[in-house]
Amino acid sequence: MITADAWTPTSQPYMAIFVPENSDAPTSNPYAGIPKLGEITAGPRMNMPIFWFDAFSANVGCDDGGLNDCEMTITGYKYNNATHGEVIAATQKTSIPKCPTYANCDLKFVQLDGAFRGLSGIQFEGTANGVANRTFALDNLALGWSDNTCQAGLARLRQKKRSI
Repeated sequence: MITADAWTPTSQPYMAIFVPENSDAPTSNPYAGIPKLGEITAGPRMNMPIFWFDAFSANVGCDDGGLNDCEMTITGYKYNNATHGEVIAATQKTSIPKCPTYANCDLKFVQLDGAFRGLSGIQFEGTANGVANRTFALDNLALGWSDNTCQAGLARLRQKKRSI
């Protein structure tokens, strides 16, 4: 059974934990669109290049719940103007060592390759013992703006926050 002490955060005291049982809950933000399960996205601004980001690395842990290591699949998405949706731009898989005690499990550092640049979304999915969408932990997700210019930063500031 997973407890709050299952993973040790890389940067104390907080980290994100994805719990798939809650993933079907409707969003309270009508402008967020429908992200893929386990996706972090630019949301309603995914078609605007000033909101695209580069992903460099992350620390991840996975609920293996058994004898085998967990396989974490990290997928980068880019917005496609022709389809008005996201297409896969990069995929990287890594094996995360099992931690059957669910106590003080170490997060694994994953360096993402150069294909994870200019993204509108990034998705994490853990699979263990033949079961996909396992609970996983995420810490120190290193992101940066793809367009890091002053002009793009000012344009992002001028975007009005949409009210719910």
